[in-house]
Amino acid sequence: MKLVIVGAGPSGIGLGILLKKMNFEDFVILEKEEIGASFRKWPKEMKLITPSFTGHGFGMLDLNALTPETSPAFTFGKEHLTGNEYADYLQLLAHHYKLPIKKAYVDKVVKDNNKFLLYTDKQMIEAPFLVWATGEYQTPNLKPFEGAELALHNSIPVIT
Repeated sequence: MKLVIVGAGPSGIGLGILLKKMNFEDFVILEKEEIGASFRKWPKEMKLITPSFTGHGFGMLDLNALTPETSPAFTFGKEHLTGNEYADYLQLLAHHYKLPIKKAYVDKVVKDNNKFLLYTDKQMIEAPFLVWATGEYQTPNLKPFEGAELALHNSIPVIT
């Protein structure tokens, strides 16, 4: 394996699509839950702030699209998608581009000379290149400054 991408959210899926378009096939995307899992955890009433517009006919791209030829607005017929809808969009793209996604939880990563050793709950994977695409809410710093606990993002579970 040449490249391992950890995380099947927008960054991981987007990079996977780019690699496929460049005819690079020697990679895998590891995801501990399901494609777009963090979006599926959003409250039902929460939606993307940035609107999606189907402006392809005018040469305009949809700001929430991962590829220039797709549009979440066109697919779902709305401007502001819910988390579940955006996760569905990511899943549609992963299926369409036949992305090599494997379910695995990465326990540990070790750099050994010129390769990464990824220890997962299923196996150990060696690769010279690693992209960590898990998003900023996977391992948050819950106390970066006094009072920060009063402004937690809704994706961070509150432990009482």
